[in-house]
This record gives sequence, C-alpha cells and structure tokens, in this order.
Amino acid sequence: MRRKDREIKEKKEMRNILEQCQVCRMAMVDGDAPYVVPMSFGFVWEDELVFYFHGANAGKKIDLLKINSKVCLEFDTNVQLIKGDTACDYGTEYQSVIVRGEVEFLQLEEKREALDALMFQYTKRKGFSYPQIMLNKMAIYKVVATKVSAKEHKKKV
Repeated sequence: MRRKDREIKEKKEMRNILEQCQVCRMAMVDGDAPYVVPMSFGFVWEDELVFYFHGANAGKKIDLLKINSKVCLEFDTNVQLIKGDTACDYGTEYQSVIVRGEVEFLQLEEKREALDALMFQYTKRKGFSYPQIMLNKMAIYKVVATKVSAKEHKKKV
C-alpha cells in the first residue's frame, strides 16, 4: 500500500467497515480484460475471513468463475466529497477493504450457513428458512480471503 498513513491494520476496524457496506464489487478475469459485478454479500470472520455470495446457476459470471476462480473483492463505505477552494483541494472521504481469494461453489449442506450470513449482513437477524426448491436452483459460493487490505481517508479538520 502506497499511502501507509491511510492503512487500517486492526481486524476490528476492518470488520466494522465490512458490516457497514451494502455492496461488494467482485472482479473476475474475462480473457484478457477484467469483468466487475456489484453483488450482495455476507461474511463471517472467525479464524479466517469468508465471504458468501448467491445468484443464478447460469450466466456470464458463473461461466467466468468456472474458468478462473480467482477474484478480487472491493468494499467501500462512508464515501463523501471533500470540497476545496481549488481543483487540487477536492478529494473523497472513504473507508475501503480489498480482498483477494478464490471462489468455491458450495454444496447443498453448506448453502444455509451461507444464506444466513448474507441475510444477517442486511437484516442483523438470524433464523430465516430457505425453501429446498430455491436452494437447489441457486448458485451459492464462498471466497476465503487470502489477502486483505483496508484504508481510509478523512477530511482534515
């Protein structure tokens, strides 16, 4: 990380950022170009940081992930414009987390845990039920973080 003064190293602070995020941007490899999609997500961070995603069983994203399972995830929150007197004085406040890892498609017995994490991210509730027919239709996958970095930029007071 070039700007060490903006680096966040504490797991608790990174977790707080992730808990506030509403969208994950997943970058995949599409031949010789990147391909990015915004996604809903859930996560658990005990011994390791694990992210969960869901979607249709077919489509471009699934096709790409089956060819190359390596991904980069981007999360950001608390984004606000910093105004200035000159163009060079403008900037952006933010907190962000970048994660690298590989997608692993989940089997039926793991899908409920993944969906519980997803639902908790947005509702802060547990105890949902998931119809078996929907579990069979959905692609649910996880990314175990192999590299995590975080940073923030705040307006100087």
